Amino acid sequence: LAPGAARAARYGDVGRAVGACVGDYVFRQVGRLRAVALVRGGLGDAAVEWIGRALAACDLVELLLDDNRVGDGGAAALAGGLAANGSLRVLGLADNCVTNVGLGALLGALRTRPAGG
Repeated sequence: LAPGAARAARYGDVGRAVGACVGDYVFRQVGRLRAVALVRGGLGDAAVEWIGRALAACDLVELLLDDNRVGDGGAAALAGGLAANGSLRVLGLADNCVTNVGLGALLGALRTRPAGG
């Protein structure tokens, strides 16, 4: 399991454990994965934190997180990864809990991301 995933699983935080495992998998597949779809998985902000970290270190072109429980905290975590990722072209966050605050974080990341993005 990814660092932190076993600890999260022990304490019943399944969303965080799933996010840690997905983030760890994405890290290991750097350079190979081009698209990840995690729709309708009930993922919340804690899980998306790990995905945001992985996003900063990979060449994903498409990340779909539609119909989960991502809020402004998760959007901010994704924004951190997006700011360092020059390859992402599609970010799906439909049917989540992101407000204008989270949207502002994502738009700010778009202004600072590498030239390739």
